[in-house]
Amino acid sequence: MSTTKKSSNSVKFYFGEESLVEQDVRNMELTRACRAFAFLKNKIGSDAMITLMKEELDSATVQAEKWADDSNGEWKSGFVVIEMPKVRAEQFHNWFTGMVKRGDESALRAAHPDHYCNRMLPDGRVEVVENFGEFEYPWHFFLNLTAIDSTMPVPADKDYPIGFAAIIKSKNGKLIAYALHELRDCKDGMQAKLTAIIPKTAPDTLVRGHLNHFSIEFRNWYLAMSAE
Repeated sequence: MSTTKKSSNSVKFYFGEESLVEQDVRNMELTRACRAFAFLKNKIGSDAMITLMKEELDSATVQAEKWADDSNGEWKSGFVVIEMPKVRAEQFHNWFTGMVKRGDESALRAAHPDHYCNRMLPDGRVEVVENFGEFEYPWHFFLNLTAIDSTMPVPADKDYPIGFAAIIKSKNGKLIAYALHELRDCKDGMQAKLTAIIPKTAPDTLVRGHLNHFSIEFRNWYLAMSAE
C-alpha cells in the first residue's frame, strides 16, 4: 500500500484489499504513455520523423545558431550529479559506449520521450533529434564524442577519472553546445557528473532543462543496464 500523502480532493482506488492513491495511477499513466509513444516512434522511424518535423526543426536550428552567434564564443553551464547504486564507473562507461558504438538506436531512443532520432553515422558522428534543454521544439544536431581537453569551455573535473565530451553542432555545422559526461566510483556504486554547456545568451532555463533531460535518460540507461 502506498504511503503517499493524500490531499482532501484526491481520487481513491480500491482493487479488492489493495488501495492506491492518485500518484500511483499517475505513475501507471506515465508508464503507458511512454510505451505508447515509443511504439509510435518505432513505427514512424527516424527519417519519416525528421520529415514530419522539418518546420519545427528548422525553426529550432535558426534559434540555436542565433544564440551561438550572439554569444561571441562565450558560454554558460550547469551540472547534475547522479548516484547509481551497485554499479562501477568503468562498468557503466563500457556498457554505455558499447551501446553508442553499436548504433543501438532503439536503446538510445528509449531512454527519454524527447528522443526522436539517435543513430550512429558512418563518419562516426551521432545524429540526434531531441528537445535540447526542454526547448519548445526538437533540435536536429550532430555529436562528435571526444576526450575532454583544453578546447572545452569547462575543464575536466580531476575528481572524475572517466569522462568524455560531446561537441554539438547544428545540421549546418555551427557549434551550438557541449555536454560533458564524467564518472567515478563511490562507496555504494558510482556517480555521474553530467554538464550542459550552452551559448551565454541562451536562456538559463535551457541549462536546467537539459539537466532534467540528463536525469531522465541516464536513470533509464542505468535501469536498462541493470536489467541486463
